[in-house]
Amino acid sequence: MKLSKEAIEIATENGQAAFTVKSQFWANNEVYRHFLLPQPLILNRGDLFTEFEEGNTVLAILKTLAWGYPQAMRKFKPSKRNLGLIREILDVKNELTEADLYRVFGGLAQIEGIGPSTITKLLFFSDKRYDQMPCLILDERVFDAMKRFSDFNDLLKQPMHKGVAFYIQYIMKMDELAKSLSIDHERIEMYLYQQGKL
Repeated sequence: MKLSKEAIEIATENGQAAFTVKSQFWANNEVYRHFLLPQPLILNRGDLFTEFEEGNTVLAILKTLAWGYPQAMRKFKPSKRNLGLIREILDVKNELTEADLYRVFGGLAQIEGIGPSTITKLLFFSDKRYDQMPCLILDERVFDAMKRFSDFNDLLKQPMHKGVAFYIQYIMKMDELAKSLSIDHERIEMYLYQQGKL
């Protein structure tokens, strides 16, 4: 089955994916409480872009993590130290080279509990680009959905499905699809997320 512009437009017409953050994991977190964030907290994609754009980087990182993991994060501890490390690593220009991507992935992966899915969320919401193409979210649900569409057959034939090399190929494939379907990159990613297994 191939991706269809019409199906993507219909499925993503409401735009922003919103999640409600309501859990003891976040309610008991010192940094979450420091920012006086309420429980429940409803976050959508636009909220996260706005926080990064306004320069509220630590708060933007915290909200991105809460949006991506509204119940809890398994191994990551959202401490002031860890959020500061993430901020330092993300503090690079928005137009990234391949070397920059390797540095960001390598640096963030050193923090326990931060994996490729979280890294790509942080790259996406901090508006990073690679070779003038937007960095997009690549998590397990998006990856699972890619298996259903023949558009990704060549990409999925690659032996490694994680890491920077695969992520760059994913960004390039999504850019190719966005251009051929005349649709925004983010809407394709959102559609794949909706089609992936829960």
